[in-house]
Amino acid sequence: MSSSLVAPILEQMENNLSDNFKIIIAEAKDWESYKNIRLESLQNEPQAYSSNLAKELAYSSEKWISRLQPYSIDFKSMNLLLIDLSNNKIVGTVGFYSMEEGIAEIVGLYVNKSFRDKHLGYTLMGFIIDQIGLTNDYKEIRLSVNEKQFTALSLYKKLGFNITDKSDTTLGDGNVYPTCSMLLEIV
Repeated sequence: MSSSLVAPILEQMENNLSDNFKIIIAEAKDWESYKNIRLESLQNEPQAYSSNLAKELAYSSEKWISRLQPYSIDFKSMNLLLIDLSNNKIVGTVGFYSMEEGIAEIVGLYVNKSFRDKHLGYTLMGFIIDQIGLTNDYKEIRLSVNEKQFTALSLYKKLGFNITDKSDTTLGDGNVYPTCSMLLEIV
């Protein structure tokens, strides 16, 4: 699936977002909100991340701020935050960074358990893929997923990602899981 094929996804999902939710590009001023949702994700879903809660609890405020530096020529990255407008609370996040020339890596997709089954993960992924495509800097998007996370794996396949490799990886809870490397080509 190319990023241009994501447009119908975004159009369809914008109706969901318009009344209840808003997606913003996180900036340095949003570091505490980003930190809170990231730590929540590591606590609730440690088997989904290569990092862990203890490691990131030790990060300084400067480290958190540096993770939200704006997209630049030197280092390309972006994090999105999903806001529940009914209580102005961050309930989801996803990000990407440049791995190497022409390759973006999507990381850290998370939606609070109370807000799942509303297609919000799908919407966040659609927005991040769209943002990556708008840069015209990338030919492909990669991500890794714990093969046992069936919902996430299904979501990525639905968005057009294909499994390119499988390996055993130690994840945030310290256990080894079969992990799928996935690829989406941008046309």
